[in-house]
Amino acid sequence: MNFIMTDTLTAAPVIQPAPLTRQEAFDRIRAGKIHEVLEPARAAQAAFEQGETDDLPVYHAMRVFYFYRPELTQVIVENAETRSSDYLSQLAAGLHYGALVALKRTGRLARDIPQENISGMVGAAEQADIYLTRALHAGAQPSLAYRAPG
Repeated sequence: MNFIMTDTLTAAPVIQPAPLTRQEAFDRIRAGKIHEVLEPARAAQAAFEQGETDDLPVYHAMRVFYFYRPELTQVIVENAETRSSDYLSQLAAGLHYGALVALKRTGRLARDIPQENISGMVGAAEQADIYLTRALHAGAQPSLAYRAPG
């Protein structure tokens, strides 16, 4: 399903691709095609920056990165490192590491987190902070990076 948005400059409809399913996105990232996963987010971010929509479509397009999968880390990080000024590439890496923090936390109160998880949480939080900070500096309107966990 595609979403149609109106281009404010030309009043011509702009077709915005629908986000991929979580499994489709994971499969494409594994195959090294992260650019295909980020394509719907790029269209949504452009519409958001032009004031055509709020940032909810960007969130929906990026939500796959809120789920940590260790086998995806290398592709996500390499993409972010080779595209250091790309908002969405940095955001994807930050969200990925934020998801690792949540996984290590195990949904428990701070006092109940297993001690062996603490150092992993700290390392993941530091990585998330690096990428989310880069995203804040790379995006014209980086709303998701402001509220991302990490």
